[in-house]
Amino acid sequence: MGFVKVDDVIQKDKMNETLRNDIFNYGAHILFDKQHSNLQQNYQGTHYEMLKQLWVNFFHISISSLTDEMAMAGDNPNEVLHNHYDDLQFYEVYDFLEYVIQIWGRSSESVKTINQLLSTNHSAYRFI
Repeated sequence: MGFVKVDDVIQKDKMNETLRNDIFNYGAHILFDKQHSNLQQNYQGTHYEMLKQLWVNFFHISISSLTDEMAMAGDNPNEVLHNHYDDLQFYEVYDFLEYVIQIWGRSSESVKTINQLLSTNHSAYRFI
């Protein structure tokens, strides 16, 4: 009957909260929930090393601030990441997703899953 607003159908030049949250949740799953064979699953291993790489190579923040932020967040990497993720513009959220997928989620299963997430949320973008 046409009760859906046009803005909610295709998200091209902006992003609603649902899509933003779904992308964060999937990125956090790739970073913190999956097993990464080359590193241990703890603060000094996978989580810290992944945050450190994001800190330096994606957010371009001084690494010296990461230890302080981890301490303030009670060593909760999700909280530390979310604090900076919330400040991203919609197009930077896509950059974040692309960065995470390229570094830690390069599999056809990951691409298929993220494309399904983007499709479900009516994003105008897909991975190829």
